[in-house]
Amino acid sequence: MTIWVTVIDSATLRGIRARVFGRRQTALADEAARYALVDYEVTLTDIRRSIRERLLGLPERAFATGPDSCRTAGQLVAQLCDVASRVYLRPARAIVGLPALHASPRRPGCSPRLSRAEALDALDAIDRELLEVLGTAGEADLLAVHDDPTLGRVRLRDLLLQLAMYEDDVAGQLAARGVEPAVAAGCDAA
Repeated sequence: MTIWVTVIDSATLRGIRARVFGRRQTALADEAARYALVDYEVTLTDIRRSIRERLLGLPERAFATGPDSCRTAGQLVAQLCDVASRVYLRPARAIVGLPALHASPRRPGCSPRLSRAEALDALDAIDRELLEVLGTAGEADLLAVHDDPTLGRVRLRDLLLQLAMYEDDVAGQLAARGVEPAVAAGCDAA
């Protein structure tokens, strides 16, 4: 029996984010080179599982419409799915030779307020896209370069690491909403 252990946990992702984007001590490519395809598979699967668990555990008010300045849990998930598909998985699909999927007609940055069930359905759809990319990719694909009009020259491993950091951040935002929504999001304050 094989047991997979998450190598790139939340603390590691926060450290990478700080080194690459905060203190600029290292390059994203150098950080991404430390991990194999299976590390990305396990990490992204664990993050998605965590997001699902958090969505299921949130109070219903986390999905309710609040002040315009506040994003609901459903909006966070809608944005996650939109960004994952448009920014990370679109070029990843090109790298592994998969056809492009039809983009949502919705404007980027305009996230609908999804109910819990709709948010879980949206995650299921983006999971299928991610699993198709990961199932098609091989270790050699991690080094493949793609010239993306938005991101420039990117490697699959860089995209997967950035996706993991982004999704881990969203998981943290959802966790904060479950603890004390008014304090964590500045919303739902009575």
